[in-house]
Amino acid sequence: MVHGQGFWVGIVPVSILLGPVWRALNPLRALTSGVARLSGDQEHSYSRSLPKGLGYWPAAAVLGVFVWMELVYDRADEPATVLVFLAIYGVVQLLAAQRYGPKWYERGDGFEVYSTLVARLSPFGRRSDGRLVVRSPLDGLAGLTPAPGLLAVICVLLGSTAFDGVTRTQYWQDLTTAQPAVANLLGTARQD
Repeated sequence: MVHGQGFWVGIVPVSILLGPVWRALNPLRALTSGVARLSGDQEHSYSRSLPKGLGYWPAAAVLGVFVWMELVYDRADEPATVLVFLAIYGVVQLLAAQRYGPKWYERGDGFEVYSTLVARLSPFGRRSDGRLVVRSPLDGLAGLTPAPGLLAVICVLLGSTAFDGVTRTQYWQDLTTAQPAVANLLGTARQD
């Protein structure tokens, strides 16, 4: 998923500068809103509440699958792989949004959760009266409400970045060349 790298890396600076952009750009969220308008249920009155223990676990799972495909899976660059991932991801997200309404995306869409989490590091913020201010980049994190699975999301983000960095070192290259079984076990035997 070479093209996924541009999205994955690009979402960080854009979210820091402009806020949680994936929330505004998410085509699945737009489709969910469009279906609600057409059905006459713009308030999503038929939506159920999210289960209390669900938290951010679905987002952690989405991000985990995405980074595994991006960093480990040896057929990630094949169009069929990308198509299958996007189709499964889209169907699951749309079905969950059908059941729980658009609030699903705030907890269940890994990319929206990622964009929103990174946007909290922005040096720009809004006061309670709506006025735009410059702030310490960590101030936004103070307003983050912990929920089940949030730590898993953070671990996936940090762990995938660390794994990506380590696999590019000479030490890793030497280890996987000398130990093909290790490379095969970790799924990193492919040549980039």
